[in-house]
Amino acid sequence: MKKALFGSLDVVKLENYSLDGPGGEKSVSGSLNVSGSGTFTYADDVSTAGFNAITVTGLTFMPTKIICVCPAKGALVVYNADQPIHSSYPNGKIGLSSNFNSTYTTSGTLRNIVLDGTVAYVTTSGFRLPHPTSQGDLYYWWAFE
Repeated sequence: MKKALFGSLDVVKLENYSLDGPGGEKSVSGSLNVSGSGTFTYADDVSTAGFNAITVTGLTFMPTKIICVCPAKGALVVYNADQPIHSSYPNGKIGLSSNFNSTYTTSGTLRNIVLDGTVAYVTTSGFRLPHPTSQGDLYYWWAFE
């Protein structure tokens, strides 16, 4: 099921001439084995937690949406510049979730993290986001203008 979702994103490429003109929206994707960590701030702007980090460099546009998936651990990282993850916490632009699996479970945890510009950042040349899994885990990522 997950492969069909991401396969359709790969096919579309968000470069639809009729919607966005000749250039279309830019998108890029890749994969990486994670290294690095930091202390990230929760959306309440008070609580903090240590997480490992996904760092990507070499972008040539400012992403408004980023999706990072670790299939081996059932983990997901989502960044949305246009809307907070939860309306009660407008500073929370990064959602982390872990423990996705093939059945319903209440053990999965959603975390709401602030994009602070230092530890967690998104720029025209790259991004650094927290992730809820271990050092060395393989992530696939997609960034969209």
